[in-house]
Amino acid sequence: MIDRIEATGRYHAALTEGTALAGSRSLADGPTAGELLLEADFGRTVRPLLADLYWRPIVDNLSTMVGQSEDEIVRSTLAYYADGPVLDPLRSRLRQFARRGFNLGGQLGLDELELGGWFELSDDVIARKLDAQVERLVNIRRQSR
Repeated sequence: MIDRIEATGRYHAALTEGTALAGSRSLADGPTAGELLLEADFGRTVRPLLADLYWRPIVDNLSTMVGQSEDEIVRSTLAYYADGPVLDPLRSRLRQFARRGFNLGGQLGLDELELGGWFELSDDVIARKLDAQVERLVNIRRQSR
């Protein structure tokens, strides 16, 4: 299992990867309405996807799991994830939210600089970095330390 410190680091990296304005705000600034909306949408969207990831391998393999050790259950669950597209819905939604978050940050930057216009990610390099970060978040393979 990924420990909380590593998970926190991955979350922070996901939020700041490739962002030129990272660190320009502090917690004292408080969240904007757009950030609160994005967070609420994220929770509503991702919560059922994560719940499905937790219960689906159990429901589909309960009769087998009853006789397995904890290590065998871990291995069979990871194999279940690796064998099917069960992670695809989560991956897809995380990609959408990565872009929404990046666009929101870009818009905050434009607004802070009092520049007109609407910010939308169009840089393929940054888009690929965001996609790579999503892949790291949904990666079920054990990571070397």
